[in-house]
Amino acid sequence: MGISDWIRVGVAGCLGLFLAGCGEKHYQSNHRVEIVISTPTGDITGSTVYRVDVRVGQGILVSGGTFRSRGFHGEAIALKLPDGKYLFVPFVENQAILSDALFSADIEKIKMPPDLSPYESMSEYERILASIRERRRIPLDLYPPMLTFRNLNDPHSAMLVTRENFAEIFGPGMQIKAMYLTQLDPDVPVSKTGVRTLLPWLKSFGQQPGAIIRFRQPNPADENRGDILISSDFFDTDIFK
Repeated sequence: MGISDWIRVGVAGCLGLFLAGCGEKHYQSNHRVEIVISTPTGDITGSTVYRVDVRVGQGILVSGGTFRSRGFHGEAIALKLPDGKYLFVPFVENQAILSDALFSADIEKIKMPPDLSPYESMSEYERILASIRERRRIPLDLYPPMLTFRNLNDPHSAMLVTRENFAEIFGPGMQIKAMYLTQLDPDVPVSKTGVRTLLPWLKSFGQQPGAIIRFRQPNPADENRGDILISSDFFDTDIFK
């Protein structure tokens, strides 16, 4: 299942909803992720706008009869840097919960109506979350994986980019300055970053069995988070449509 499909947390719920025939609520918002790179000649900013779709429903096969599923649609950041090099910031599954990490504390301050059912409580949470229109700095521990390629035509030339090796890869004086997430109105257009043109192998690579770009976590403290796995549809969620 591709990243453009509903993420795994919603699979059981979708089945429960199908069998139970219950209703559901839908919420949508568009998000902008920005990365700011400091260079010897000034800052360079790359960004992408992607859409987040949320479903909250009731089904008989899930605990408490309530489920939530999230999916998103868009293209990865593809930022051109000096010397013709590119930095890519692909989507990953935990990006679907990035808004929770940045905005849930704000929602907790809002007094909810009393005696809400689990379904009503989850629906109200998602409704408020989708309505927030703010820009927040992303903390370092929530940065998505970043990649570059020695050869844009070869997926096997991928290199994992971190704050620690950024200057080594891109040159002296180059460093990651900040990342931001901004929640936008749903009518803000989803970005077309040109990633398909820059990485022409995306579709054919993604159709090969086991076609995954795999990296170990770069820091020992992150080992419990497992390997970093990147597939074609993490660059373009509609690559197979």
